[in-house]
Amino acid sequence: MKSPSPRIITCLALVALSAAKADPQYIGAEACGICHPSALSAWRGSHHDLAMQPANRKTVLGDFDDASHTQHGVTTRFSQKEDRYWIETVGDDGERARFEVAYTFGVAPLQQYLVKFPGGRLQAFVLVWDTRPEAEGGQRWFSIYGDERIPPGDVLHWTGLAQNWNHQCAECHSTNLTKGYDAKRDRFDTQYAEIDVACEACHGPGSAHRERMRTGDPAARKPGVRGLSVEFEPVTRAKYVEGEDGLPVRQPARSGHAEVDLCARCHSRRSTLVEGTPAGTPIHDTHRIATLDPPLYFDDGQIHDEVYVHGSFVQSAMYRAGVSCSDCHEPHSARLRAEGNALCARCHSSARFDTAEHHHHAKGSAASQCVTCHMPTRNYMQIDARHDHSLRVPRPEVAARAGAPNVCNDCHTSMTSAWAARKIAGWRKPGLVREKHFGIALVDARRGTPGSDTRLADLIRDTRHPDIARATAIELLPRVATRQTLPTFDHALEDPAPMVRAGSARALATAPTALRASKLPPLLDDPVRLVRWEAARGLAEVDAMSLGKPVREKRDAILAEYEAALRRDADRPESHMSLAALALARGEEALAERSLRDALAKNTSFVPAYVNLSDLHRAKGQDEESEAILREGLLAVPDHPDLLHAYGLALVRLDRASEALGHFEAAANASPENPRYAYVYAAALYDADRTREARDVLRAAAARHPGDREIAGFLANLEAGGPPSR
Repeated sequence: MKSPSPRIITCLALVALSAAKADPQYIGAEACGICHPSALSAWRGSHHDLAMQPANRKTVLGDFDDASHTQHGVTTRFSQKEDRYWIETVGDDGERARFEVAYTFGVAPLQQYLVKFPGGRLQAFVLVWDTRPEAEGGQRWFSIYGDERIPPGDVLHWTGLAQNWNHQCAECHSTNLTKGYDAKRDRFDTQYAEIDVACEACHGPGSAHRERMRTGDPAARKPGVRGLSVEFEPVTRAKYVEGEDGLPVRQPARSGHAEVDLCARCHSRRSTLVEGTPAGTPIHDTHRIATLDPPLYFDDGQIHDEVYVHGSFVQSAMYRAGVSCSDCHEPHSARLRAEGNALCARCHSSARFDTAEHHHHAKGSAASQCVTCHMPTRNYMQIDARHDHSLRVPRPEVAARAGAPNVCNDCHTSMTSAWAARKIAGWRKPGLVREKHFGIALVDARRGTPGSDTRLADLIRDTRHPDIARATAIELLPRVATRQTLPTFDHALEDPAPMVRAGSARALATAPTALRASKLPPLLDDPVRLVRWEAARGLAEVDAMSLGKPVREKRDAILAEYEAALRRDADRPESHMSLAALALARGEEALAERSLRDALAKNTSFVPAYVNLSDLHRAKGQDEESEAILREGLLAVPDHPDLLHAYGLALVRLDRASEALGHFEAAANASPENPRYAYVYAAALYDADRTREARDVLRAAAARHPGDREIAGFLANLEAGGPPSR
């Protein structure tokens, strides 16, 4: 066959360039596989490929052969007929009904089943199939909530908000998803390009790339002009060599974290800022990554709640050294590149690290495996063991201070954390000084320990610490800030890390409006969407005349984008809550009240809406209405500490202090981690002439919160025989 002439190649290139200027389209995995058959083959059968599938004989793994499962008096039956699968159980109205399975969800170590409901909803059923072999305890039905009883109407019931596929799950189990919620009709029209996590979920829409590759022009094949929305640095072109300290060094050095950011879209605890952005968009332009706050994380940064991988991995020395997800995971199959210690030996010297001199345990034992000490697991959904990816060196002394687990005592259960710390200290080389752990500053700040403001400020300024830890620190700083640490906010507003800049803007959101008006306007021009949004939110209630027209117009444009995102998620009570806050900032009280009532319509057990709606009426002098709202909340969510405390305050305003005392006591006992509740309870006891009991409450609170100034001052006055200072 005769080769095309240069003129034809040029024409083809121009056609491709013209096509590339149009919005790129999603073409599907099969089209990608025409040129990339090995990648397609590796992807087939992967967890990404099997993330979501239509329910049929090939995809359903659970026992639907007239099987049954009984729990809390409810018997659920599973049946099938040809290629249709049915679940007979209690629905959202408390009545038994028969529901057809529409899709399977996931594949290992468990498989969930999605049921269609009116309004375009898909709900994940609470009983799931354990896909592990029977010898490992699998091949059975079980509840993801364990033995907890979840009644109909509860947000956690399988028909409730927490198990709604459209919002909770869909974005990360399909490609190019748009939720499509219509608030006026209260229905979803959720769409995706492909049902599973396919090629273009990671590489972006492929039409422009396909057209450029068809030209035959070698220039179109160079990185950066291939028509992809994101291009990764190939792992095969990098190697790790031993550095002067014996630790591996990547050559060449990684130029950025595009791959980690991409994986973070789903493998993180986050909320979505905007949808429809292609792969390769910087993560802080598309999502808000959760910081290291309880109960998501322990105070030392270890995983606690289901936070997936990103938040722990970005704490690691591996991340700082340029290690990326595909260094350990083959990106198309998602399988590990090697098993056991051989995986770590791809970078770390076996002769140095895979030895008893390093791990101090018998070779071949479970404790000699790198992941045992550096990547401990925690179970989610009852049986899904997830590794903590912070790859940290065990610090039992830090874990003990943070009230966190440590891997040493996971095995040596009869020993103490102090014993474990001494053992590890004895293994260290003489003269080796352990680096300061950011967890100490976070623990001290949450407890109000004296000097914690300085420790937080030092952490925030020290860029050797993980950005996610420094962002957490700047959000904590307002609790303990002193005049000496106030300049830290200015420093954080100019920090190179978007998470830290955004955290600083969020921390200043409760500062006096004059301070916000002077500090936040420059961030309206920040290149990162998350930072701009936080700055605009902080400026929302600042008087327009204080800002000037250019700043005001920028703020309003950004707030319009933010508000549109909230309305996109109007199926969620949290969004209505945020809309109410925005309305209040603008002085629109009637709109704020409607938004809070919309939040309660979405979830009658949404405590923050009751508290804020009550406070809205309190601010208008409507104390009886305020009390009635909180009473309604306590009927929906009995014994919730926030409602109990707020209800006690409402009773005091209505001159019913004797009734309030029991509610203050219940709130303080239910939430001992909140020093304010203890303080108010003690004050109520003092006012009731029960000084001795007030002193006992304060002493216990002071032991838990040694640096809390209100607690300490109140207790000191009582110990001296004087009245509290208020």
